[in-house]
Amino acid sequence: MTETREPAETGGYASLEEDDEDLSPEWLRELSLLVTLNWPWCLSLLEMVDRLCALFLMEALGRLRAVSVLGVLDWLYLLSLLGILDSLCPFFLAVLDRL
Repeated sequence: MTETREPAETGGYASLEEDDEDLSPEWLRELSLLVTLNWPWCLSLLEMVDRLCALFLMEALGRLRAVSVLGVLDWLYLLSLLGILDSLCPFFLAVLDRL
């Protein structure tokens, strides 16, 4: 059942489902505006995070004496879930060459 409001200006009743009002929280609207206005900076930040992640993984894997293929595949699956696998593909190819 659709809730109704007071009669609209046209003489009929306006449905709440027909509202186009933005109901997202204020902080989400501000964040969206910030990203929209500063998208080049946001892209460079994402690239920097990818590089730091690659360095961290390289250091972590470098300290391990025996890296199993299963462990590498687990890392690949985790990174694919995080959506950063594309930028780290060359890194993992180098790791697989060392095994």
